Amino acid sequence: MGQIAGGSVLSLRTYLERMQGAGTFEKVLSRMAPEEAAPLRGILMPIAWYPTLSFVRALHAAEAMLHDAELYERYGSFAAEYEINAFQRFLLKFTSPTYLLDRAGRMWRRFHDSGEWQVEGDARKMKGTLRNFAVVDARYCRVVTAWIHRAGQMTGARGEVAHPACRARGGDACVFEGWWT
Repeated sequence: MGQIAGGSVLSLRTYLERMQGAGTFEKVLSRMAPEEAAPLRGILMPIAWYPTLSFVRALHAAEAMLHDAELYERYGSFAAEYEINAFQRFLLKFTSPTYLLDRAGRMWRRFHDSGEWQVEGDARKMKGTLRNFAVVDARYCRVVTAWIHRAGQMTGARGEVAHPACRARGGDACVFEGWWT
């Protein structure tokens, strides 16, 4: 069903506990089906792999528990900051959002064992197409959209990101388009 890297799970735990306090991640897990929560319990390892579906269900449980309609966008932005280290941020100032997203698309396999990215564009616009991702979930696409938007901002550019096609809405692939100034 697909696996996600522990670093992503750790970013979610860190986000929830910074926003709501220690123990919040465990409270979220307690709201999930036991078989889905079990892999996310205990010591999380950044280099270990966890079920993508459990991760997505944890996001849904957090949204329901916190009554936060913008959780996916807030977390996606946080995850970009969390996953892109300080040295990489310095280098980003010398690149374009499209360059960054092309590199991120190639690095996708470090975080997910399913899905393939195709990124095209120039310094001011990009189109990223994600095919064959293990989980079809429109709310998770909101996380990806926010991640792309924040990562683009980290290059020093201002812009927007749209998600015009989604497998959850019947599309063949998830398409993300960004434009920057």
